[in-house]
Amino acid sequence: MNLKLKALALALPLAFAATSYAAEEPKKEEAPAPDWNWTGHVDVNSAYYLRGITNTYGNNKWDDGAAPAYANRGSAKTANDWGDAPESRTPALQWGLDITHSSGFYLGYWASTLTYSYDRVGKSYDQYKAVTAGVPGAAVPVAPYYSGSPSIENDFYGGYTGKVGDLGYDLGVTYYYYLDGTHSNAPETKVKFTYGDFGLSFQTLLDDTIWGNQGDTYTSLTWTKGLPYGITFTANAGWYFYERKASILAAATPPWPARRLATLHTARPTASSSSMAAMRA
Repeated sequence: MNLKLKALALALPLAFAATSYAAEEPKKEEAPAPDWNWTGHVDVNSAYYLRGITNTYGNNKWDDGAAPAYANRGSAKTANDWGDAPESRTPALQWGLDITHSSGFYLGYWASTLTYSYDRVGKSYDQYKAVTAGVPGAAVPVAPYYSGSPSIENDFYGGYTGKVGDLGYDLGVTYYYYLDGTHSNAPETKVKFTYGDFGLSFQTLLDDTIWGNQGDTYTSLTWTKGLPYGITFTANAGWYFYERKASILAAATPPWPARRLATLHTARPTASSSSMAAMRA
């Protein structure tokens, strides 16, 4: 019994000493956040509508006085069953990759399958212009103008994000490249400002294409609010400001300006992850 008490008397001070040492041991510093981060995704969507646009600018939408074979405006619209190229109203496979740096620079790639051919649309435009210009041997385009091998949209973008006081900004450039496309590739600039829960962006096309004119600007106003239980609510309204004259679409674009998009969105993450703010609008 005495031996057990002596052993206990010796063990208690050692235990207290070990506890004291553990308490005084400095905590290990957390590993610094990496300078580079990347995220990728593959999605299947029921449809693909870019900025609320449900039709592309097909070459069958030119002048008010054009024959029904070419026009999709005014009285000719009812005589033209095929209309403009539909904007991927069937399920679309989409994928992308985003790379960000702690300095604020970022690069990204986004792609989507389409249900029509921008190569067919672009080449039929060339045919139509050749016919109207009286080029010998030029043949009238055969409808429907947009069918054929479906194109794939590829968006390559990069930019820089930063803050001046409470005002955030995002300056970037996107290049739209279409596999199987004619008169369809073009760059676009982006300028975005954020303040508190609000964001305002301007994206301007820098070249004439079969789907837009140089100078066409898409403007988006967003409001984002955090809700209980990790839910985020976002309201977005978008407008297009169109250039009415260009080398390809001429006067065929809608009136200036045009409201294009209004959305209400809620989201709740199912797992923690790091990612950049998506460029797509």
